[in-house]
Amino acid sequence: MENKVLKTKEAARYIGVSPWKLRKLVHEGRLAHLSDGDNTSALRFLVADLDEYLNRCRVPAAPDFSACAA
Repeated sequence: MENKVLKTKEAARYIGVSPWKLRKLVHEGRLAHLSDGDNTSALRFLVADLDEYLNRCRVPAAPDFSACAA
């Protein structure tokens, strides 16, 4: 499991959203993050948590039914 820690801008770039959207995901409780405990805006993100979020958002492709068509 990846333990690398990213800052907000880096994490946003990693998952392909704006820093604003990333903070919104945190506020909504949809994205795990690290906090310094001071209730400041200094958020940090584990790459493993970002990968987990991306996997949860993944929509699988529809099955290929072309082989079944008559």
